[in-house]
Amino acid sequence: MKSEFRRELARQSFEEKIRKVGELIRLSGKMKRQRLRGSLKGTTAMDVFMSERKREGEL
Repeated sequence: MKSEFRRELARQSFEEKIRKVGELIRLSGKMKRQRLRGSLKGTTAMDVFMSERKREGEL
């Protein structure tokens, strides 16, 4: 599998490789944010954070 992947990658243009790397970086950032939100959901820390955001919006 690795050798097939390497051959396919070698055939791609430099621009295509750069585009894919950029896409992977964006997806990585998105996944980190989702994991962080998911891990805090339903916790006291998240409840306090959300109540503070609501209070700030009312000021």
